[in-house]
Amino acid sequence: MEAGKGLCIMVLRRQILVRVLPFALFILLLALRDPLGSWLGPDFDVRWVYPIKVALVLALVVYFLRDYTELRELPADSRWLWLWAPLVGVAVFVLWINLDWGWLNLASEDGFVYDPRAADGRIDWTLAAIRLTGSALLVPVMEELFWRSFLMRWIDRHDLMSLAPALVSVKAIVISSIVFGFEHTLWFAGILAGLAYAWLYRAKRQPLAADRRTRHHEWYPGCLGDPDRSLAILVSRILVQDENCLGFLVKLSS
Repeated sequence: MEAGKGLCIMVLRRQILVRVLPFALFILLLALRDPLGSWLGPDFDVRWVYPIKVALVLALVVYFLRDYTELRELPADSRWLWLWAPLVGVAVFVLWINLDWGWLNLASEDGFVYDPRAADGRIDWTLAAIRLTGSALLVPVMEELFWRSFLMRWIDRHDLMSLAPALVSVKAIVISSIVFGFEHTLWFAGILAGLAYAWLYRAKRQPLAADRRTRHHEWYPGCLGDPDRSLAILVSRILVQDENCLGFLVKLSS
């Protein structure tokens, strides 16, 4: 009996660990960006901390990949995958790039801005490609595994894998979406995005798709009919948004 109980505890801990650890490592490396820059000396380009962060987090996600059973479960109705998820993703993208004014934006003017340009003003395409790839492909997986697959279900039941996504409570959706929103400087857009992703996850029982669709459209901002804003959106929405986590954690600790 005791052996069986111990095995259950180990399984439960692993279920939580594999969904929390990549996100926790991402936040930790974000917090250590400036100290690492100081420690490595003035000649080190602090922007290269992001590729290091992406590589380490990707290694964790790949290592735990077999544990993410929710990523292999497809909805019975394919319209959720090819119709509703893209529509939700586009809607969130439109909200995200427009709800950035006044009190809806908590960004600090003197905060760190990831600028992929070289000293002569030309874009360093290696840095830009790594940033875009991490933001559009890795971060959505990591965030959805933490916010929706782990936290939202854990609020309702600590044995989270025993809770079907369709049974997630309104309380869990609201709490996780609010915290998710304040992880970002665009907090109101973040809350709306969290609610949309939670609804999609609950309705079709799978995280990630809409978040990934949102990031996919962020790769091509000119598709909204204003190609002159493409570079500005790429820099301000994609290249900067991941840094918002640190500001949120600082606010919590103060």
